[in-house]
Amino acid sequence: MKSKSPNSEEATLFLFKKLWQYADGMRKWIVLYVAMFVISNIIILLPPLIFGEFIRAIQIDGIGEQNLNYLLWLLFLLVATELVFWVFHGPARIIENIISFKTEVNYRRYLMKGVLGLGLSWHNEHDSGDTIDKVNKACEGLGSFSHNVFQIVQIFVRLIGTSLILMWFSPTIGIAVFIFVLISFVVIFQFDRYLIPQYRRLNEYSNRAIAGVFDALSNITSVKILHIEKPILEGVLSRFNASYPLYKSNIKLNEAKWFTGAIFFQVIAIVPIAFYVVTGVSNGKAVDAGTISTLYLYLSNLIYVYFTFTYLYNDLAIFKNRVLNAKPIEDALESKNVIKRKPAPEWNKLRINDLEFAYDNTKDTPHLSGVNISIPKGSRIAVIGESGSGKTTFLKVIHGLYP
Repeated sequence: MKSKSPNSEEATLFLFKKLWQYADGMRKWIVLYVAMFVISNIIILLPPLIFGEFIRAIQIDGIGEQNLNYLLWLLFLLVATELVFWVFHGPARIIENIISFKTEVNYRRYLMKGVLGLGLSWHNEHDSGDTIDKVNKACEGLGSFSHNVFQIVQIFVRLIGTSLILMWFSPTIGIAVFIFVLISFVVIFQFDRYLIPQYRRLNEYSNRAIAGVFDALSNITSVKILHIEKPILEGVLSRFNASYPLYKSNIKLNEAKWFTGAIFFQVIAIVPIAFYVVTGVSNGKAVDAGTISTLYLYLSNLIYVYFTFTYLYNDLAIFKNRVLNAKPIEDALESKNVIKRKPAPEWNKLRINDLEFAYDNTKDTPHLSGVNISIPKGSRIAVIGESGSGKTTFLKVIHGLYP
């Protein structure tokens, strides 16, 4: 069975696997802070129930000496739940940020060590500015994801917890809301099918633009001597402007996504309350203000979950594409492009016989041909010759810088 392509893998799973991979030695801490986030978000589900009971008690008995202590107790519970929430959430966030920092450093170490170990033939074929941008974007993408795991846990716990509580209030409302939320997410995902490839292409445009900036500034002496500041600037800006049509299309589609989701979840927030009120009146039952308050708070919680999810998933798609941006580098590291030097055996004389070498594997016009040399150990020699005669190439080859 073939493994799923990283491009088609769901963004959250892809990034979490990457986090797990580069958090070697710290994985137990990931399990710990995720568990603490789950507990804290279960606790924060309680305030709507407490506040609903507060309103219900006032509706039934009013406010007087007979129930004042009970009402104050309910208000105290609201504060207490917030304190208990932070007992778990605060330390978990500290651990999460520490793991995020160390994971990003581990990933950056892997990419930098790998790039430094690649042969010069690979570097000759890849723009340095583009490589730098790929490494930076990939590390920032993984770091940003690992910094926001708490939001993913928050979304899942609040979605499932709120749905279960609504089912407890009214199975009809709970099931209907849960199904409608799932339908809404499916609709929203249809936008992402078009947005995510656009993010990937925008990253590619950005790579080329940043590479142009790097090339211009790293050769600033030549630019100034030749007085080519204006064409260089125009060339760099043209690379940035090349992405504008796609960027414009992307922001329009993204706003359409937000509008669609907002309408869906406003309906989710209003219809269940209307259903509860109409059903109560039709059956001749008193409408409980506390229940309406609780329903509204939990349904508002679903709206919060939606907007958090939509905003976060948009970011997750960007983070994933930034990490995938470095895939050509990771592919090169997994291939035979990495130079692996073996310890040199004991020797007394270095002998090279009939050395031939050509760049880009082109044997028709070799850059070195018929080189024969014998160098005794401990001797000092000078390699001299005209410019372009192959001195640097010769030294690179005998140092094993070309695979």
